[in-house]
Amino acid sequence: MSISIGGMLGLYGGLLFGIFGWWYGRKKSREKRGLDELHVHIWRKARSYSWYVTIVFIYILFSFILFGIHMSSAMVLGLLMLVHIASWAFIGIALTIKIQNPN
Repeated sequence: MSISIGGMLGLYGGLLFGIFGWWYGRKKSREKRGLDELHVHIWRKARSYSWYVTIVFIYILFSFILFGIHMSSAMVLGLLMLVHIASWAFIGIALTIKIQNPN
């Protein structure tokens, strides 16, 4: 078994940059009083909707297995994480725009 240095750097470096970006974004939002009840409501609702997207994707992956397409565990887990986090972000942005735009 060989260790992929680039993979390790990407995995843990991405995690560290993600945590730093999350922390810095919340710090700046707190300074501008952006962390209010509306913010909490929007992102809770986005997280709820993203679970629906994730469940649909899980059914798609099970359908792939029924059609004979085999994938590794790492690929499936990576895809699930990507779908869940990306759908959470996109739905959160869409809800923010929808609620804050009076049209």
